[in-house]
Amino acid sequence: MKKIIDLDYFDIFQKISTSAESKKTADIIMKAVRNLESDFLAISTKITKSASIKNVISIIEKEYYNPNLSLAYIAEKLDMNSSCISREFKHKTNTKYIEYLTNVRIEKAKELLRIFDLEQERNSLACNLPYGKQRKLEIARALATNPKLLLLDEPAA
Repeated sequence: MKKIIDLDYFDIFQKISTSAESKKTADIIMKAVRNLESDFLAISTKITKSASIKNVISIIEKEYYNPNLSLAYIAEKLDMNSSCISREFKHKTNTKYIEYLTNVRIEKAKELLRIFDLEQERNSLACNLPYGKQRKLEIARALATNPKLLLLDEPAA
């Protein structure tokens, strides 16, 4: 039996439908209960989808450096359908998943360039940078992968 707020439909029907007139009333009540259940399911689905997109964004923010961060990866992690995530993500954020991920990665890279005072060199090739700035860039690249531990062999050499 389906339940809504701890009330069993069959029990409600049994208590109300003792006469023909009560049966008519019971039918009206059952129809209202089904409508309420339908509305409840629609609202809970919207809430679930909204929460799911928040979870997708959270995963992107935490794992932006992961080269395997695909819709399939996130769908598996959240036990959802990747096409559903794609559609809802576009609907909720007005951005495609891959565009959002790319923008997050670009912002993180810009942040590292700012931290290492390399913003003015953002359009330069690494091989054209002075030796000291190349070392800074190497450290920034290493930090972009979000390592738990970074071992450096004579980083200032």
